[in-house]
Amino acid sequence: MEIVCFQQNSSICSVSNIYSAESELNTLLEVLENNKEYIVSESAEEWEHEDREPAPAAGEIFKIPGSVVSFADRLDDELTRSLQHIDPHTTEYIDRLGDEEALYRTVIRCQIYFERVSTVEITADVGANLNRVIMRRLEHVYFKVFYTFSRTLM
Repeated sequence: MEIVCFQQNSSICSVSNIYSAESELNTLLEVLENNKEYIVSESAEEWEHEDREPAPAAGEIFKIPGSVVSFADRLDDELTRSLQHIDPHTTEYIDRLGDEEALYRTVIRCQIYFERVSTVEITADVGANLNRVIMRRLEHVYFKVFYTFSRTLM
């Protein structure tokens, strides 16, 4: 489910591609929140019956191959990379900093998703993914708190 811009290794995604990828991740998280019988897992096997949709029995968990945390990581990396290539003295840079708030909300949703999944499926992958998402969240909070604190001292 990765967006086209993630397949371009050397160049930076356009703003519209980043917005599109973030929208897709939020849609995926919404679907997973509303359908708790489905879990996206890196260790899941491919669905072999393409002619019909999976229908898990009551209480059964159906694993979909993929990686929510990698998707969130790539979004965060693309936003950071795009900010590094914009002149920080322009209004475009300030506008792009505002995009970080939406990304932070998405990272929180990913954390909530992995916390829920960790109660259903106890594996090392889920714990590692939860730790990765928490680290992404802490990186955003840590740097913002320092910036806010230093501005109040001036």
